[in-house]
Amino acid sequence: MTDDVTRTYVRDALEALQKTTTDRADYLRRIEAEGHRIINIDASGDPEQLCPWQITDWRTGEVLASGDSSTIDWEAALKSLDPDGIWRSLDDISDSMYEDVEAQYAVNPQIPYSLSEVLDEWVRAGGTDEEVAQWSGWSVEAVQRARLDERHTPQD
Repeated sequence: MTDDVTRTYVRDALEALQKTTTDRADYLRRIEAEGHRIINIDASGDPEQLCPWQITDWRTGEVLASGDSSTIDWEAALKSLDPDGIWRSLDDISDSMYEDVEAQYAVNPQIPYSLSEVLDEWVRAGGTDEEVAQWSGWSVEAVQRARLDERHTPQD
């Protein structure tokens, strides 16, 4: 196997990742177009104990409510902010999004399956943006765009 085959696979993997990211961002935009506000709920700790929590708008990052209290309090805050129940938690959406929008992967018969798995992981999260860019021939900016995580970085 030559470096050219591996480099071609890495470029194909970046293109597949970009397609997946775009498809999932489109999925989230459709939910918003239906009138739903997508929110993040960040609550850590034991739900029965005091714990910090925050409800933010996923698209803008605006903090909608926060506190240092129990789960019951953030649930009450959410109900107060969204009495009609049309807001959607990104965690809840993610389950259906990952089922409905299948991840794309590169395929190359010259690359053994086990190696393709390692290369896919390296492209998606293992290597630095600079390493992936250097190996693939893509710009660092193009690699960063392909690697955007639709769960955490809204795309326009």
